Amino acid sequence: MAGQKPDLDNVKLDSDTENVQFDDTFMLEIIKQTRASGYHSYILSQPGNLPFGYTREDILVIKTD
Repeated sequence: MAGQKPDLDNVKLDSDTENVQFDDTFMLEIIKQTRASGYHSYILSQPGNLPFGYTREDILVIKTD
């Protein structure tokens, strides 16, 4: 109904079985596989002043010649 706020305390979401969880083991496996394929790959931490900077890391993969 118009003007009513949704009840966000009781939201029910279906389970997402295709959701990928990135943990340290998975990140290192990505690095291992890309390096084994001949790429340079690095885990880059983010500055703390960026959104999610303390909880986010990026992976940089560079094609080698």
